[in-house]
Amino acid sequence: GGEPFQLYGPEFTCMALDHVPMYGAEFVAGVPPARVSCRVGGATGEGIVIVVPAAEGDAARDVVVTLPAEATARLCRDVELLRYGAEVMAGPKVGTGAKAQ
Repeated sequence: GGEPFQLYGPEFTCMALDHVPMYGAEFVAGVPPARVSCRVGGATGEGIVIVVPAAEGDAARDVVVTLPAEATARLCRDVELLRYGAEVMAGPKVGTGAKAQ
């Protein structure tokens, strides 16, 4: 790899919720949820990363990343990150919104 670099700045929030038994909830007896999600309120700064258990169980984890559009665009093109098989579920909308005008 290349030299380390700072992409996000000092205002970055990380949360590891992979110890929370989210798939232990049952709305129908004996049937775990197909997927779970969580909402984080009050997070401030340049972005947030949340690590949660994956539906596949065992050591599998889902990682949810929310960043400003410009940083997301850089990550979506980052060869080092993509070589690990990262799957981009939604991409950036660079150049849209009031700030872009």
